[in-house]
Amino acid sequence: MTETDSAIILEPKAFIDAFVLGWVCKNIILLSLCIKECENFYTCVKEAEIKCLLHSENNESPGTKKLYKNILKLNRVNFDKMTVCRVFTMEAALLLNLVELFATYTIVILQFAL
Repeated sequence: MTETDSAIILEPKAFIDAFVLGWVCKNIILLSLCIKECENFYTCVKEAEIKCLLHSENNESPGTKKLYKNILKLNRVNFDKMTVCRVFTMEAALLLNLVELFATYTIVILQFAL
């Protein structure tokens, strides 16, 4: 086996490594975009709750006041943050939690390897 043969054998591995790295980067970017949009949604829900609270305390008609209070009650009872298969909550800390998880398991694997 010559040097050119070993170089040819290593090239597919480098291609696969580059492909996997690109795939991981794409997934991290997509996850970041999803988290950003979820945080925007949570902010809008919180702003709507604050506006309903302000409007329910103003001197408005009893029907409108009741509507705002019902919206607040429904939001308190039914609104939960979005989850991924009820395992991870889609929030800003998700990426940090995943990095922490990856780092912890990497350290454990390295300790067993030594």
